[in-house]
Amino acid sequence: MRLPLQYRVISEKAVAKTGAGQTCNLSRTGVLFESDAALHEGNSVELLIEWPAPFHGEEPMRLLMCGTVTRHEDVRAALKVVYYDFLPSHAVETLKDPVYPRATRKRSTLAK
Repeated sequence: MRLPLQYRVISEKAVAKTGAGQTCNLSRTGVLFESDAALHEGNSVELLIEWPAPFHGEEPMRLLMCGTVTRHEDVRAALKVVYYDFLPSHAVETLKDPVYPRATRKRSTLAK
């Protein structure tokens, strides 16, 4: 499934780099994606993926996935997912600080 995404590379609990791309394939444990710049093995990354189905039939959804780049080739990277959550668009606007350093579970209540 090819879906548009935005990414943030996290370093020392701060956003070090941002960009855009698209998924090549995804599951709840991993994502292969293309980005507008090369990422490197070991990078901690947050992805915000535009989800095709709306929330309660109205509001657009985003899938937040956090993890570590396990391999890369040019602008393609594989992310091992350690955390994910579906967020309504209004909740995404509040994500100014990195989520990844505090993400310890597969699911959370960020959207509440």
